[in-house]
Order: sequence, then C-alpha cells, then structure tokens
Amino acid sequence: MPSLFGSSGVRGVYGRDITPSLIIKLGYAISAFIGRRKTISIGMDTRASSPLIKGLLASSFMSSGHDVVDYGVLPTPALSFLTGKHTDFGAMITASHNPPEYNGVKVFDHEGKALGPCESANIEKLFDKAPKMVSWNEVGSLHDDRERLEEYLEYVISLASPKLDKLKIVFECFNATACMVVPHLRTSTFKKSILLNSSPSPIFSVDRPEPSPETTELLQKVVKAEKAFAGIAYDGDCDRFSLVDEKGRFIELDKLLAFYARHLVENHDVKVIVTNISASMVIDELVESAGGKVVRVPVGDVYVADEMKKQGTTFGGEPCGAWIHFEHNKSPDGIISSILMLNILSEEGKPSKLFDEIPSYHIIRYNLECPPKLKVKVVENFKENIERILGEPIELLEVDGVFAKYNDYWCLVRSSGTEDVVRVTVEARERAMGENVAKKIVSHLRGIIR
Repeated sequence: MPSLFGSSGVRGVYGRDITPSLIIKLGYAISAFIGRRKTISIGMDTRASSPLIKGLLASSFMSSGHDVVDYGVLPTPALSFLTGKHTDFGAMITASHNPPEYNGVKVFDHEGKALGPCESANIEKLFDKAPKMVSWNEVGSLHDDRERLEEYLEYVISLASPKLDKLKIVFECFNATACMVVPHLRTSTFKKSILLNSSPSPIFSVDRPEPSPETTELLQKVVKAEKAFAGIAYDGDCDRFSLVDEKGRFIELDKLLAFYARHLVENHDVKVIVTNISASMVIDELVESAGGKVVRVPVGDVYVADEMKKQGTTFGGEPCGAWIHFEHNKSPDGIISSILMLNILSEEGKPSKLFDEIPSYHIIRYNLECPPKLKVKVVENFKENIERILGEPIELLEVDGVFAKYNDYWCLVRSSGTEDVVRVTVEARERAMGENVAKKIVSHLRGIIR
C-alpha cells in the first residue's frame, strides 16, 4: 500500500483517494494506536464531505471504546489548541488549502501537536489489522461541545493590542473556517474591519483557499480602495496567513517570516528560528544579523515542531504562512500569527515602509503534476543528473528532496507530501538567472514525467 500519511496527515480527493471504507479503517487504526479508552476531540472544516467523514471517524473511535468530543466546524489551530487543553488526542477533518473536492484527516497528540512521521508510520502498520470493537456496554460516548470554540476565541482576543481597535483591517475568509472566528474578532477587537467572503460554505470563493498573490487579488483591491492599514488572508483551515500592505501589495511570505523572526531575536530573546529547507536566504540574513541562528528541516509543520522541541526554542515557521508559537499553540496557527504580526505593525508604522527595507530575492516555484508512483523516481533522477543540468554544486543536501547550493542561487526539487506533484523551487539574486535555472530543471523533469 502506498504511504497513507503525507507531511500534513492523510489527504486526497474524496471518492478517489479518500473513501468511506478508508476512513473507517483509518479510525480503527488510530484507535488501536491510541490504546485503551481515551477521549478524542474531533472537528471539521466547511467542505461538503466533512460531515460524512466526521461521522465515520467518530463511529470507529466509539466502537473501539473511545469517548468523542465534537467541536463542530472550526479552524485546525482551534482544534489543536482545545485538544491540548481538554482531551487525549484530536482529529481534524480538513484538506487545508486544497480545492473543495479534497479532504483528509490530521491527528494531534495530548499537547495539541500534530503526530510526527514515526507515530504516523505506526498507525499505518495497524491499518489492515482487524478492528478491535468493544461490547455494547463499552461503546464510547459522544459529547457535543461546539460552544468550546469560545475558549479559543477568548484566548486569541486576549493577545490583541488595544491599538488594533483603531486600525482598519480587511480580512479575506474565502468562505472557509475563518468565518467561524473573524466575525467575532470584528465585534471585539477589529471594530473598523471589513470582511470578505465571510459566510461558511462548502464551495470556497476561490478554487484553492490559499493565501497567495493570485487568490488575494480582491483583498489587495479592497485594501487600497478603502485606504486600510493592512489586509489579512487565511487559508482553508486557518493554519496559514498572509499580509497585504496599505498600498494593496501582497507581502512575500518569506519576507514576512524574516521580519517576524528578526523581531523575536531582537526583542524577545529568541536565539533559534526553525524553518524548512525551501525558505529564502533572506531569513538567514536577517536572523543572523540580529544575533540569532536558523535551523532548517524538511518541509512540513511536524518537522518544524519536532525541531523546535529539540532546540528548546519557541518559534518556527514555514514560508507558506504556517507559523508555530509554542507558548500559544503547539501547531501552526494563522489566526494567532496574524494577531501577533499586527501587534508589531501597530507599534512600528506603515507596513509598506517596514517591508520595503527588507531585501527581496527572486524565488521561482513550479508544481509539476506527477503520478504518485513516479514522484520518488523523478527526484532521484534529478539528483543523478544535477551536474549535467546545472554544474557541480557548492553544497548538496538530501534533507527533503534534493537541495543544491551555488554561488548566486539555490534550488530544491522535492516530492509533495500532500499532492500528486513534484515541487521545484529556485532562489537567485537575479530574476533572469533564477528563471533560467528553473526552466532547465522543469524541462528535464517534464521529460521524465511524460
């Protein structure tokens, strides 16, 4: 059987990869991994298939003797936050930033931290084992606790600076789980805010509810037209966020992370910042200039969280807008990240001036569709032919895919853990050079995929 878990749990297209029978077996495998009777929190995003998957998963848990607490529709970080406070494990039904036909399951431990590769592998080993169902008088209970989301909301609000009340912020919710949180923030904190696509729906306002320059075009226009201080966009399950400055410009996510990381090193005595192998070199430059250190790991928030724990640090983030603040939540939290970022901006001035001072390097990214069985082969082929394609690198790493560093650029070719694509990333000091390198790599890879 192909690997069930990717870098963000189990995920795929409903009806093709994610089927009722798979969810039932997954529920029994998770139950067996957990062991004797525990309490499992469960939540879901707004996708059409989420209620069905939630019901099947809860049934598997309960028939295995576990008690289930249903938190209803809520952001993934809210589920991880509440799991860390109240239950032994958590299961979130979501496909995050993927299109609406996708769905999946992400599992959290008692701290609210997503299960790592070793734990996920142990669950996979139990996937085809016969389920251990309990007798009628040992079936687990089901408790509806949807009002518990208020606890998360109160905590988020407590982090907001009083100055935020005076700022006009535009929020893009994409008709996804942000709709369960942002309207409450408007009432309590952002009283001058403007909300876009703020009614939950199984059909998002964009095909991919991902905070990118393309999906936030409406947000950029509204921020500029309304003369707002800034704009914030969240992805489908709110574990990511992005920022638009007062001029209506999308701030590069690497630059956003570099700015925040430097602030922590300079003002909060954070010595180590954890990020992934695909992050921009501007992060290293800003963090090191402030006296900090950057540690890189494979792509995926579970790797970031594991390394944060190992390094004894409190912050780590990926250049997709997924940031982890251990003192607040053990998993990526776009809602809390956006509040903390806006707190800083409210003290330091207009976003455009602050981010224009940070150097921009040129990052070119390609996602090449690739059959699951070919993904590993394609990456291996690139490694074998890299010198013929690009010349001999200064440094070659296999932390996550193939990372090669040259004098004026670096490149990374890796297999996605969440989609049937091979990802190509190139960063260069000059755009023309980066585009040329990316084209050489993509041309070679497409020849293999075909």
